[in-house]
Amino acid sequence: MTRSDDRRPWRSLAFSAFAALGITGSCTAMEPAGTAGNTVESHGGTTTVHLNMSLLATLGLRVGEVKQGLPVPDAGKRGSYRNLRFAALDLSVFRFRETDGVPRAFTGGALQHAGGFVLAYPGGYADLRGFTLRPNGRGAFGLDLVGGDAHTWFTLAHGHYKLEDGNRRFASRVMNLALSPYFAARLGHPELAGFVVGGVDTLSPVSSSESATISSGVCSAPWPSAAAPADIRVIFQTNDLETDKPDTVHFMRCGLPNGSGGYTDASCTATSTDRGVVFAPDTSLQNVGTSAVPWHEMFSSPSPPYGNDQHPFLIWNLYRVDADGSLRQLAASGVKHAFATINGACPCSDTTVSYPTCQDSYSDYSNDIDANTEPNFLGPRSELIPATGQWGRCLSIFDKDCNGVLDNDAGAQNDFQYRAVVLESDLMQAGAKYYFEYRYIVRDQANIYDAIGVRPITPTKAMAGSSYAWDTTPGAFVSGPVINLWVDPASPPAGAANAELATPEGRARIAVKTTALGDGTYRYDYAVMNFDFARAVIDPAHPSEPNLHVESADGFSAFTVPVSPGVTITNATFADLDHDASNDWTFTQSGNALRWQAPAGHPLEWGTLYRFSFVASQAPLPSSAALDVATPGSPAQYFGATLAPLVDEIFHDRFGD
Repeated sequence: MTRSDDRRPWRSLAFSAFAALGITGSCTAMEPAGTAGNTVESHGGTTTVHLNMSLLATLGLRVGEVKQGLPVPDAGKRGSYRNLRFAALDLSVFRFRETDGVPRAFTGGALQHAGGFVLAYPGGYADLRGFTLRPNGRGAFGLDLVGGDAHTWFTLAHGHYKLEDGNRRFASRVMNLALSPYFAARLGHPELAGFVVGGVDTLSPVSSSESATISSGVCSAPWPSAAAPADIRVIFQTNDLETDKPDTVHFMRCGLPNGSGGYTDASCTATSTDRGVVFAPDTSLQNVGTSAVPWHEMFSSPSPPYGNDQHPFLIWNLYRVDADGSLRQLAASGVKHAFATINGACPCSDTTVSYPTCQDSYSDYSNDIDANTEPNFLGPRSELIPATGQWGRCLSIFDKDCNGVLDNDAGAQNDFQYRAVVLESDLMQAGAKYYFEYRYIVRDQANIYDAIGVRPITPTKAMAGSSYAWDTTPGAFVSGPVINLWVDPASPPAGAANAELATPEGRARIAVKTTALGDGTYRYDYAVMNFDFARAVIDPAHPSEPNLHVESADGFSAFTVPVSPGVTITNATFADLDHDASNDWTFTQSGNALRWQAPAGHPLEWGTLYRFSFVASQAPLPSSAALDVATPGSPAQYFGATLAPLVDEIFHDRFGD
């Protein structure tokens, strides 16, 4: 796709979807190339099963005999997955309907495999030798994994279903591997039906004669601009387009701190409180704007409009609202680099661009992708300039020598790194409420709140097989960030406020709740959310894309609230994401200011929320708070609206300056 083809017309389906969304533009209805309702067969191929060994051990499962397994590359990392690959019989077929070069639904067939494996569990075993992948009719691409014993042991869902390699290969990638109702019942835990224990990829060739009958669905829209910014919206699919399964939040593994800032696999027990628990989400989205959004896999050829391998990025966070009403963040993932879009619900076959009205989804397995999978797609947040959506590929953990080639040891080195890991004790607070938030960082996205979604979750730990597993019961999906649920910026209650701090370097929010304690004092609870503020330092030797090197992209290093002289302040507290007191911000009160200062190397980074709290002998009045920028430059600090313990008008604005 080039800028010269920006104005090719759309077909009527896309135009109707625009109207349904209330989106208008200059698109003209027209049937594109392609054969409507073409039925295609793919024959044989390979299937790779990615088994989450941590969860299998929790359930009391172990891999027994592996029959006719094919070689699987090993990146030599300490992953929690075991990857098994098997050939499908050439005479077995998938039949599916396609239009515009996009697979739409299975119409029949099944892929039987020459090899397979055995899963032993207490009291029996699942015989998956000679297993078959069989369409189950639940959703367009719902699959059952049927063993050689004719029992359905697993269901597959939330995959990327697409035609690749010039329409010569049908791919079903990064599907969730979930326990079937039959398997869950055999384990004695029918409530575990749908429990995700890994992932599956299937690649099945299409004959050259059949691939010649497939014509791509050509779509276009202008690239993002000031007049037509990108607008990717996080959505919740009660029944996803492909498999009729709902998006949810999944437990992935437990681990013990290893003393070096990481974790090693270790089962949670009935009484354990010190394990780190990993969660990952299924995520869905839709292009609700009028511009095309680049969606190129990392290390693909430089492409328009930015001359690089531009793609969106995904992060997720976990929060808790305590019984006293205060908000704190408990965990944060690294950055998931998006790698392709299936362009569901639209006629567009180009998986490197998300077009208006098109939808996409990423499975929980995709978001927790095995450390040994290359590329791994999981990296640190520090390599991004979040407000501009730019990735510093050069000298990153994916390209440490800046040669434009993916490193052999790229990305996460184990299956805890760059995940959202929360301590069990943080999940066991009486009277607390929990919230799971996920967000896409999209270049040229004007409304960042569209790209954020939240689900309340109820975490529980229960016996599951031979050990204990954490589970989440998600509540209703809400568009926007957690901080806006905590205090509604459009209609804050009395004694509360939530204001955006918008700067040329990114956005933050300062929210506050005050509570009258009944003895003439007031508790002030502040939540400062750094959405995408970062003052980037660029390596002068690698200043531009595609060889951009981001030396640092730090956020805020101090938070200051005004206070009137004579006001008594007690119980000043601070909460970040961990329980390490050595990196906590220090509190001081001097003159007319209450100040929390970050220790060296521990600023409030983007995508992160910190809590600040105290008790004051004064009721709140409107004022402004200061956020110091961690990296030298101009300005040295920014001011945002809030409430503070003030009695005199002179102190209402910028500490009397």
